[in-house]
Amino acid sequence: MKYSFIIITDNKEPDKLNALIQSIQAQKMDCEVLVSVDKDRTGRLGYLRNKGCRQAKGDIFIVMDDDMILHPDFYNGLKRYGDDFDVMSVRILNPDYTRFWDWKAHENGTNWLLDYGDNDPRVSLTGGFCIIKREVFLVVQWDEARGFYEEEDVDFTQRLKQRGYFPVMNPYSTVTHNAPYTQRAYGVYRL
Repeated sequence: MKYSFIIITDNKEPDKLNALIQSIQAQKMDCEVLVSVDKDRTGRLGYLRNKGCRQAKGDIFIVMDDDMILHPDFYNGLKRYGDDFDVMSVRILNPDYTRFWDWKAHENGTNWLLDYGDNDPRVSLTGGFCIIKREVFLVVQWDEARGFYEEEDVDFTQRLKQRGYFPVMNPYSTVTHNAPYTQRAYGVYRL
């Protein structure tokens, strides 16, 4: 399997983007890295993700924001989980080692964290990171009109599930969301 990393960025924090790319290179994976830049600063997240995925040549797309950092366990965790998935989340930590919105449920505008073993029908992927197989992306793509804080991730997850693709959680691979957030109980909050 060949992997394609698709990173979306507005280029406001080049140090974070460089740290992410270095963490990808440290994995020693057979992969390509594509950076989808929001040059016009429109914030159309779905458009940026779809644009990067359309250019990708891999079998598996790892789609993420530019403020993530892969842990040393990332690639080995992918191999350990295997390829029995359509779309996947991984452990996403905040800088203080609490959880970010890695495995969450969503209903009526509210999110809450799920335990990693939970298979709640209300599961919803976070917008900042997901792994999706090429053949699934060809069927379900992000809404290109949605931008920041317009629930593009919720919409994407609902349309995936409507087409029979239910997200899975890979607890063996870890990334850090390199931004000022922390977890309290079953919620995640900006500091």
